[in-house]
Amino acid sequence: MLTPPKSFRELTTPITAGPCRYDLEVPSGWLQGRGTFGGFVLAALTRAAESHLADPSWPLRSINGELCGPTVPGPAVLLTETLRAGGLVAVVAARLVQEGEVRAHLVATFARPRGAAAPWHAATPIERPDWADTAAMPVDAAGAPEFVKHFELRNTGPWPFSREEDPIAHGWVRPRHETGDVDAGFVVGCADGWWPALFTVLEDPKPIATVTFTLDLTSSLDGLDGESPLFSVSRVVSRREGYAVEARELWAPDGRLVALSQQTYVIIR
Repeated sequence: MLTPPKSFRELTTPITAGPCRYDLEVPSGWLQGRGTFGGFVLAALTRAAESHLADPSWPLRSINGELCGPTVPGPAVLLTETLRAGGLVAVVAARLVQEGEVRAHLVATFARPRGAAAPWHAATPIERPDWADTAAMPVDAAGAPEFVKHFELRNTGPWPFSREEDPIAHGWVRPRHETGDVDAGFVVGCADGWWPALFTVLEDPKPIATVTFTLDLTSSLDGLDGESPLFSVSRVVSRREGYAVEARELWAPDGRLVALSQQTYVIIR
């Protein structure tokens, strides 16, 4: 019998190896350029930070990550530490080390609720077709990075390298083979799973790499399961001297704004 493929959650959940230390086997087949897909790396660090705190009364509110160098397939060590834990806010750092070198670093902020004011945000969802009414992209799409085969993407906006005037991209995204409830690691993976909006204004492919990544969880994930796609909307808000800043929104099928994310890309050439 064929072994069922492991889910994104299984692959990005590190194994406890001691106090403040976790082991992770980075699989092959997840490359994005020279290194492993950034969403994979950041999801693993997020899960390590959550495991380190191990207290569900402190919901994760935001993460700030730096992809310092390419994480390659093979063993990695994740090291965690509490930077500060007050009465309502706790801050945990996690870093991924390979061959004695920090390849990625993340700071996670956990905070208990304050008050009971009704949720509010200024973001407005764009018109979008239902997931079921949108065609899935082929897993072997020409020019797609290796990791894309592990995600299901359904495009509702402009295609890469179509020379659009407005640098915007949007569509449905979810990891394949996912089960169980949606958690922060799932959201992090989806937030990095869509192609950069910068690609829509270009004529030809250019190699780029994410150097910084932030994500804020803006609503509860209750009621969302592993089969729930998220709708990603991304826009380039700044570009200069070989770097671009992109803002992303992630929406649940029921209309909830799940997360806001920002990435800084380096345009390699």
